[in-house]
Amino acid sequence: MAVPDDQGPHAGREPAGPPPAGGSGPTVTALTRLAAGVAHDLNNLLTVVNGYSDILLQDLAPGDPSRPLAAEILQAGERAADLTRQLLAFSGRQVLAPRVLDLNRVVADAEARLRSLLPPGVRLVTDLAPGLWPVRTDAGQVERAVSDLAATARDALPAGGTLTIATRNVGPGEFVRLSVADTGPGLAADLLPHAFEPYALPGVGLTLATVAGFARQCGGRAEATSTPGGGTTYALELPRDLGPA
Repeated sequence: MAVPDDQGPHAGREPAGPPPAGGSGPTVTALTRLAAGVAHDLNNLLTVVNGYSDILLQDLAPGDPSRPLAAEILQAGERAADLTRQLLAFSGRQVLAPRVLDLNRVVADAEARLRSLLPPGVRLVTDLAPGLWPVRTDAGQVERAVSDLAATARDALPAGGTLTIATRNVGPGEFVRLSVADTGPGLAADLLPHAFEPYALPGVGLTLATVAGFARQCGGRAEATSTPGGGTTYALELPRDLGPA
């Protein structure tokens, strides 16, 4: 059972199914606009909080009893700043620096780091298609999306299993697909249509919602496929880069 996060620019590639995960229409548009506005205002406030916390830390002597308190304020501010970045990604309003990328290279470069994040009972397998089309996107954000999808798949394997990262060219419409699959218990049928909604899945928070927001901002989409007992696959599809017209 496959559920896309949005109808997106290549709607119609697959038969109609359950409502798009993450939704579409006026309600979601209003929600994403609200998220972007809140993130922008919160980021302005956090710039002041974090800036003065840093100055305070520099002024306090190493043995000052107030120093650990100032450090806690700064750490909390930095975590809140990361949350604002997630909100901007969810709303599709983050600032991107697109360049032409080979997703096979992105996965290969991240493989050693991803292996280090997996517990001993989880095996990482890569299945990278030869002749993969290039995409034009933000390198840092696509690397983060791969890490986030891998972390979500890892958390579905507390008893161990296999995590597979694959790439494929797909059409019509010429998109490049990057998927992360696990051999875990799968998602319940009532959760699958909401997989890319904020805080819809236990312990996931904004992670999948930001991946879906990033995909939409790039003109692509995110998709979840799962069967109870048969594992879950999260996929990111990005438009092929055709180069200069």
